[in-house]
Amino acid sequence: RKVAGCLVTQGKIQRGCRVLVMRGKRQMWEGELTSLRRLKDDVDEVSEGTECGLGSDGFLDWAPGDKLQCFNMVSKTRRLEEAKADTAVELSSLM
Repeated sequence: RKVAGCLVTQGKIQRGCRVLVMRGKRQMWEGELTSLRRLKDDVDEVSEGTECGLGSDGFLDWAPGDKLQCFNMVSKTRRLEEAKADTAVELSSLM
């Protein structure tokens, strides 16, 4: 199992979050972060300015210079009132 040695430059990384691996301008992979370590310890979260090691079961082709974007997917159910307000704004901008 390969891991990537990383420095968190902005925000924080959480175990189980989604990871987008970019190599230059090309997207190499998107999937779930399965391993997050700080020093020799398994951790649930790593904050900005901290080095860590991370891995994923679905991606092994790490390369120096890869940029990682980590995010959480959030699903939110829209209420009828919110949908009506959005539609009214969209329709009024067409006139």
